Amino acid sequence: MTGRPIVVRHPSPTEFGRLSPVANGVRPTVTRRQRLPLVPQVLTVSRPMNGYMSDSTRRQRLHDLDVTVWVGKNGIDPVVDELNDQLGERDFVKAKFLRASRGGTTTEELADELADRVNADVVRTRGHTAVFER
Repeated sequence: MTGRPIVVRHPSPTEFGRLSPVANGVRPTVTRRQRLPLVPQVLTVSRPMNGYMSDSTRRQRLHDLDVTVWVGKNGIDPVVDELNDQLGERDFVKAKFLRASRGGTTTEELADELADRVNADVVRTRGHTAVFER
């Protein structure tokens, strides 16, 4: 995601008057309508300077994440290496624990055990899904 330029167009003061909400019931008027030149500004999307994401950004990334690891009837042993590889490549990994894998345990217990094996943290569990971070 870093290094991808995004072009943002900011309105000029004349356009801003047209776009601003009505203040005190009086709408600002523009005496002369003219086509204003588009002045693009290029911004680079990256992490904030301090290295941390805001809570809302983090929550949105966790929500939009696709499940890439499924834990099935063979348990967590077969997926340890795969989860370890994926955590090396990306920040977060979402795993789904299928009914056969849970047996008599809860999703939280399985997620904690899997996180211990790959030296990761469980960011969130919801339902039968867990998100891991290293």
